Amino acid sequence: ERKVIAIHGFDPASLDYEWPFDEPALPLTTGLEILLVEIEGENPGGDDWALGQVASNLDQRGFFPKNYTVAPAEYKAMVAEGQVEENSKDGSDPGTGSYVEGSRVVAFYDFDPSAMGEWPFE
Repeated sequence: ERKVIAIHGFDPASLDYEWPFDEPALPLTTGLEILLVEIEGENPGGDDWALGQVASNLDQRGFFPKNYTVAPAEYKAMVAEGQVEENSKDGSDPGTGSYVEGSRVVAFYDFDPSAMGEWPFE
């Protein structure tokens, strides 16, 4: 089993060219564990793309940029050195809008609740 971990997010919607592969693009979030899929005798993604499955959901499969991932040992070292923030193994992070217990949340904007006046859901 060959595993890599995403060190950058990748949103396939940001691609501005026609997708060249039969399999879809695989969205990435930092910390997402991916199992590499090997097709015997082939390297369908060339040097830039790899085919993988999300370790926590094997139904999620597709191509992703190889340089957005590293080996697990390298990821741990990067986290220890503060080069990348550690997120959950399923890739949930503040940018996805999902929550996993124990996740860390990062605010993108300042918020002053006193400026809201009356809360509409009270």
